Amino acid sequence: MRFVQLIEFQTSAIDDVMAVLRRLHQTALEDGAQVNAEIRKDRDRHGRYVWMLSLTDRPDTIEANAASVKRLTTALGPYIDGQVVIRNLDLIDDDSYVFGDHVVVRLSRPR
Repeated sequence: MRFVQLIEFQTSAIDDVMAVLRRLHQTALEDGAQVNAEIRKDRDRHGRYVWMLSLTDRPDTIEANAASVKRLTTALGPYIDGQVVIRNLDLIDDDSYVFGDHVVVRLSRPR
């Protein structure tokens, strides 16, 4: 099963933060983690960003995640203004279907 981790933070040093996040992502990939990562900028709150990770849930995920969060907060510490907010979200519904390598078709259905 896949889940999403959202790591929300505020910074005035986004270039430094992005360098740290890229290093951490590369290390995770080298360690065999199956993870996709995106960095998003909050449109409504200046200097606010979200690092979105899509991860595969494995038996060791909870322990590995706790260690990763500790490494993350330590590495980002000098560049973050305020507190880091971390959310772990399980997928409960997915309306997308992938055909080939890059085409995603969204189904619309009444909610």
